Amino acid sequence: MKQRYFIKALWFMGALMVGMIFLCLAVVPVMARQIEGAEGILTVDVDEESYFNYLPLVAKNYPPLPQTPVLAPIYVMDLGHPYTLTWQSASPDVPNLYYTIQESSDGSFSAPAVYTTSESFYPMTRETFNSYYYRVRAQNSGGESEWSNIEFVRFAQYHDNFKDPRSGWQPRRTSSPDIDEMWALYIDDDLQTMVGDKFDFTIFSSMVPAPELPYRLVLRTRIIHKVNEVSYGIVFGGNKGTFCTVEREEATDPNGCFSHYYRLNVIWAGNYLKFNMARVDRHGLRGEGISEELLGFGNLSGLGRDPAQWHTWEIWVYEDRFALYVNGDFIAWIPAKKYNHDPYYGIFSSTFEYNYAHFKHAYFYVEPIPPVVPPEAYALQPEALPR
Repeated sequence: MKQRYFIKALWFMGALMVGMIFLCLAVVPVMARQIEGAEGILTVDVDEESYFNYLPLVAKNYPPLPQTPVLAPIYVMDLGHPYTLTWQSASPDVPNLYYTIQESSDGSFSAPAVYTTSESFYPMTRETFNSYYYRVRAQNSGGESEWSNIEFVRFAQYHDNFKDPRSGWQPRRTSSPDIDEMWALYIDDDLQTMVGDKFDFTIFSSMVPAPELPYRLVLRTRIIHKVNEVSYGIVFGGNKGTFCTVEREEATDPNGCFSHYYRLNVIWAGNYLKFNMARVDRHGLRGEGISEELLGFGNLSGLGRDPAQWHTWEIWVYEDRFALYVNGDFIAWIPAKKYNHDPYYGIFSSTFEYNYAHFKHAYFYVEPIPPVVPPEAYALQPEALPR
């Protein structure tokens, strides 16, 4: 019995001491305190009569959320040329910062292409005629900003003045056993194409597809090495293929690029230029094009033009025919539709009995044109050309 009373007494004394401690804590006067917070110093005035003071937890958010970037307007040369997205850096002092870029073709960003970078710029190149919308946001381990403003670019044409080798003109198909003997060089703001052997041709292309029909192709060219039967021209209506370094050994493979196409061929014939058009459906064992003539030979000198000077050739491509112009003069309407929807085009260069052909090209343009075919186009057969 005495032991039980002793235990109760100890329990009572312990509870009393704990209560006194809490009572002392409660009645200690609380003075004004300074607390450092995210926005500097927070001063809290507390009444000395108060016993309990409850304050929210004041903490600094680290790392801080980045600010929303501002996407700059997009300046684009033409389709196939590189351009750069740039934006105002969102909080450059924020650590571990990176950016997410979205690209959409319809502006809804419902299924965007996504790119990431730690820089405040991103280089782009587009090879397809289309509209593109862009936006960007900043992110770090603390979270992400809002999306930036949206910037827009629309490619409606391909204008290559050959000032930038990144536009990508290269030899794509040749009848030669060795494509390394064919060259496309960007020199003094011209594209110079060269064929290094004889009795062979090469197709040079940037492999940028044309827009939807109708469109026109424009090439301005001058012959540098004037020897018998060297020639140049425009190739269009070509296929992309599954491979695009085609030499003689692969020439008959229909899976190579430019296994079929239309071809304008402009030939140096001594003191005059002659030209014709053909449809190439396949290639032979020597790599030669197996073709059907669509327009018989004409004589450029008969149109009053100096064959040794620069000449500008245009082909207007419609659903079931195309028109040929030289130096702004209309030549002929040519009914054709087999390859009109195949979008790849290029520059044709060839040699005959002498080694080495050399041409300068000032520009190559591809542009949409009005969709209505002039009514007279259906009444006209290819015109009789000067002989």
